[in-house]
Amino acid sequence: MEAADVDGNRSIDYIEFISATMHRHRLERDEHLYKAFQYFDKDSSWCNYEAVVAEVDRILRPEGTLIVRDTVEAISALEGLVKSMHWEVCMSSSKDNEGLFSVQKSMWRPKELETVEYAMVG
Repeated sequence: MEAADVDGNRSIDYIEFISATMHRHRLERDEHLYKAFQYFDKDSSWCNYEAVVAEVDRILRPEGTLIVRDTVEAISALEGLVKSMHWEVCMSSSKDNEGLFSVQKSMWRPKELETVEYAMVG
């Protein structure tokens, strides 16, 4: 309770309650995403980018944002995948082999014909 009582008045007001609840919700969501990454990283070689992007696409709502911090190589691979899904790259930056990028999921979905053609190519 002391951590949530930001102003130190020994009671939790509405804003302090919402702040504490949102922080807890974000930590739980981050933990779920980390578990999803661990699920796909069976051999600890990091992960299969296609599988991770497919899972994030399943979880993330349209217009939701994904922020990734990783090696330049990983960012490059992920950036290509999300662009192929018509997600908008909001920011991409790199320095000393470390990259950071932010993308926003779009409302785009493949048409039935595109889905069938893609499945036949793969």
